[in-house]
Amino acid sequence: MFFLVRQNLAEEAARYALARYDKNGIEDLSNLSSFATLFGENFKKKLAAGLYEKAVAAASASPGDCASIPDRIIAHGEFAVQFDPKQKSNWGTLLFRRLENCPGRPAGYDRYCAQVLSWSPEMRPQLALLSMKHLKESIRDNDVESVDGLAKHVIEMDPQQKGKVAATLWDDLSDRMLQPSSLKTKGKNNFLKLATIFLGMEVYPEKGDEDGLLCLSGLMQYFENDKESAVRAFQELRTRHGNSPFSEWSRIILSLTPGTHECKTSPVQIKDRNHQDVTVRLLRFHVSENEITLILGFRAGEKEARVPYAYGHWKSRYIGTESGEPLYIVDNFGKKLYCLGSFQGGRQYAHSIDDFIGLGKVENAAVLYVSPYEESVVSVSFPMFSEGATHITFVSPKVAGMRDAWSLKDIPLKDDLSQS
Repeated sequence: MFFLVRQNLAEEAARYALARYDKNGIEDLSNLSSFATLFGENFKKKLAAGLYEKAVAAASASPGDCASIPDRIIAHGEFAVQFDPKQKSNWGTLLFRRLENCPGRPAGYDRYCAQVLSWSPEMRPQLALLSMKHLKESIRDNDVESVDGLAKHVIEMDPQQKGKVAATLWDDLSDRMLQPSSLKTKGKNNFLKLATIFLGMEVYPEKGDEDGLLCLSGLMQYFENDKESAVRAFQELRTRHGNSPFSEWSRIILSLTPGTHECKTSPVQIKDRNHQDVTVRLLRFHVSENEITLILGFRAGEKEARVPYAYGHWKSRYIGTESGEPLYIVDNFGKKLYCLGSFQGGRQYAHSIDDFIGLGKVENAAVLYVSPYEESVVSVSFPMFSEGATHITFVSPKVAGMRDAWSLKDIPLKDDLSQS
């Protein structure tokens, strides 16, 4: 009889406690420890069960609330499992279902997953699948900052999913490589981050994707400014398969479109043989199969300018130790190429010149004359630079004692994708 009375009192006390909860919130329940001492296990279980029912009802009433409901579930669950530890699994399942039904990955996702795991360790495979879903969404949305953490979480929850994570990353990297324009739309840095995550997993595609892996390796080297290695990779790719799905990258990295290219470079000020200022600028350049031709503009000041230059290796007739080089270009791989002849166009004395300071005649040199306040446009050709080069420097070396060397530095041949 006493037992039944005590049981009834426990149930009434639990209902009273839950009513106070409805009125004052969960903070009020923390003051009911005396009830637990007085009415024992039955009260605890009833109170825990009642809290669980209320949490289920709140979650059902607000199916789209992923901001506050998970935190309420955690707060109520942590309190409830103190009274009935056997309910941990129920609370873990309830929190997981809420996360599973959220339209996206809520703020605090990592903390919520940790709480699910604390209550329900057996839900590791389900958490792995949920994080895999969010991983695919993050890749789709180009949210690369979230990818690394989600990939690690999937594997931590279920190591057997590592291959699927790597395959998911590889599918996206392949799509980006097959569409070179995505480098601009989705970002070079995002591509690099995804590639770094993928390569760090050390799980590679099955046989048949060798071209894709070579393309990825080449792009990584290119973007990390190891352009010589990148060029070798894309040359190998081109040699393997001229019609590879990734061959577009070989063309982009290795080739320069034939024809005339406008060029925006800053002009330089040089001194002519009489130490007068002359402004030199690169107007454009023309690319053919085996040559590159630079079109230069020389503008004089208030007096006529006289600009000496050499179009072949020269040596003073009377001073045997005085010698030098002709015009040349150097590409960004260090390849040096001498001009194929003299300037074409303008008004000049060719074949030999007197240096006017007693050094005698200089073979393979000439002087370009520029009228006051006018611009003389000339062209000069060179053999083709290295495959994959992105910049060249044009150099006009010193000629006898008439003029110091000058140059036009870092002339861009095409977009350097590693700098975009």
